[in-house]
Amino acid sequence: MHQEMAAELAFHREMAAGHHGSIPLGNTAVIAEHGYDLWRFTFLENLWRDLLYAARGLRRSPLLVLTALVSLGLGIGVNATMFSLGVEILFSEPSVHDAASLAYVRIGGSSHSAPAAIDFLASSGLFADVAGENEETSSNFNDGVETHPVYSAIVTKNYFAALGVPMLHGRGIAPDDPNEVAVLSYAFWRKQFAGDPSAIGRTINLDGRMCTVVGILPEHHRGLIGFGISPDIFLPRYLDSTLLAIYARLKPGMPVPAATAGVMTVARRMDAQMPGRFKYADGVSVSAIAGYARLKSEREMMAVGVFFVLLLAVAGLVLLIACVNVASLLLARASARRREIAIRLAIGASRGRLLQQLLADSLLLALLGAGLGLVLAQATAVLLARIHLPIPLPIRLQIAPDWRLAIYAAVLTTFATLACGLLPAWQSLKESLAPGLHREGKMRMRRILVGAQIAVSVIVLTTGFLFLRNLVSSSALSPGFDVRHTFWRM
Repeated sequence: MHQEMAAELAFHREMAAGHHGSIPLGNTAVIAEHGYDLWRFTFLENLWRDLLYAARGLRRSPLLVLTALVSLGLGIGVNATMFSLGVEILFSEPSVHDAASLAYVRIGGSSHSAPAAIDFLASSGLFADVAGENEETSSNFNDGVETHPVYSAIVTKNYFAALGVPMLHGRGIAPDDPNEVAVLSYAFWRKQFAGDPSAIGRTINLDGRMCTVVGILPEHHRGLIGFGISPDIFLPRYLDSTLLAIYARLKPGMPVPAATAGVMTVARRMDAQMPGRFKYADGVSVSAIAGYARLKSEREMMAVGVFFVLLLAVAGLVLLIACVNVASLLLARASARRREIAIRLAIGASRGRLLQQLLADSLLLALLGAGLGLVLAQATAVLLARIHLPIPLPIRLQIAPDWRLAIYAAVLTTFATLACGLLPAWQSLKESLAPGLHREGKMRMRRILVGAQIAVSVIVLTTGFLFLRNLVSSSALSPGFDVRHTFWRM
């Protein structure tokens, strides 16, 4: 395109010379510049030049750059961490084959059902496969020295085959296996067997029974229940009194409403053939196990979603404080460039072009701050994965960056660029046009920014203080009985 531009100018130059200068061509440099402006990628070329110029200018202000990076890095890092945590809790898919075709089935208005009800539903032929699981149990594990409780999940013997759970070593529990078999989680395997693959085939003492290890789950295994809950051991059901949650694989092309209607029909047959204290046909529901469909169908998940929205709102206020802080720094820096901007305007630079160049400073700072924030978010994710929360649930978060975090980080970077640089850039253009008239306005703008920063900081600190006070108060509440020397068993 540069060659075509040069050839076109040479052609018109020859035409003007051929007519003895009677056809004025004008300044060819100006004509070429106007031609370049019509190319679509001129904006990107100018942006690259502006970023290089901004890097050279900011290199002379290391303290400003350091303060801005710390502010934006913390602000974007907090938002990225909250977003990743919310995605992991609300939208993470379990480690199964084709999670979209799996459904969570409730009958009798209960989250768990008796094994007889699960067998009846499986024999009806409504679904491609039906499995059961109870992730709210514990077992007594004896390591040869002492006995201590471990988190376990009781499953039907077709659980691993029906759900297509991937294995790191060994296999899942098979229908023809005896009751004395077990599948270990990656964390339990690393802790008790030091990651030795020969643990397959060895026996462990669980509840006084010697169980053979048949499989090891992968490191980043996610359970069906979600929320980061990851039991240490998976055992087959051997007691008829064990209640299990029902998970069914839909047949190809079967929609959820049709599955719900089919479960209602099966539940009515169960009421007729297995009368009991409650009706199986009451409270029938079929819902997705992951993604937005689960969030929309389960009220409990919707409440958790609202909670994370509030957390993101508070994290957004932290980023807003950081942006106001950086905007104040850039506003002070713009005063030193007042003469430079005035000269550029005087020799014909457009306000739009100067505005783009001034925004390049905030864009460069936002990009560097986003990079630092993502590093901090990833470090926090690794730390959260290693921390064992002091609660009676086996929660192991598997937070990993994905395309959703990349899009969210891009949105945060765009917001930080505009929030940090738009007001200082516009103020700089106004001040350069009439420096004497806008001094009071500049001071008023700085006072407004400082006041806004203090106001938002007070809101965030007050909210955090109230949350911590309520958390401490709730942990100090008396349950109504003596909790000393008292054990809780799931």
